Amino acid sequence: MINEISDKTIAKFGISLGDLVGDDLSLQPKYKSVISTMGLPWYNVMGNHDMNYDAKVDSLSDESFERTFGP
Repeated sequence: MINEISDKTIAKFGISLGDLVGDDLSLQPKYKSVISTMGLPWYNVMGNHDMNYDAKVDSLSDESFERTFGP
C-alpha cells in the first residue's frame, strides 16, 4: 500500500479509519514513521484496537493514541 500511494501524485492526503495496530500499542510510533514516508498529510481515527484497555479509567484509554498522533 505504501508504495502504491507514494507513486501516485494525485493524492493530497490520507485517512486511516482506526484499528491501526491490532491491540499492540507499542507499534503506534512505527506505524506513524512508516506512514510519514509517503510525504502526505495523514489523519488517523482511533479504533477500538487502538485504545489502551489497561488504563486506570476509560477517559484515559486514548492517551497513548493522542501522544503519538495528536488529538
